Amino acid sequence: MWTFEYRHPTTAKAADIWSLWSDVSRWPEWDVDLEAVSLDGNFVAGASGALQPRGMHAFPFTITRAEPECGYTDETPLDGAVLRFDHEFVSGADGNEIRQRVAVDGPAANDYFEQFASQIILDIPAALARLAATAEGRAAGG
Repeated sequence: MWTFEYRHPTTAKAADIWSLWSDVSRWPEWDVDLEAVSLDGNFVAGASGALQPRGMHAFPFTITRAEPECGYTDETPLDGAVLRFDHEFVSGADGNEIRQRVAVDGPAANDYFEQFASQIILDIPAALARLAATAEGRAAGG
């Protein structure tokens, strides 16, 4: 198993972040490494869809947790492993932050480290910054 976590401060409200998270067709607007994302049905636990990274084939995913204005988890099955993204909105005395944790676990988890880890480590910080900026722009009327 391996994991990576990144945190990004934001002045956005939970509702603004949630509205972007729960509209999967818009994910490529703030995560530019995605070509397309679709979901069969509503953004709720149990819903399945497809996520297509740039230059790659589409991967199936399932929303395994959806807590409005708090966060969600999505999972993608891999051969011998599971790729899991946990997304959280945390509000505290020092301000708000968006947290994203990525984990790959299962017997073949380490086989995917080279393929996914460097791209995830390089891409998530910029994607979270764009997510925060988009949500903050919405709150400012932009």
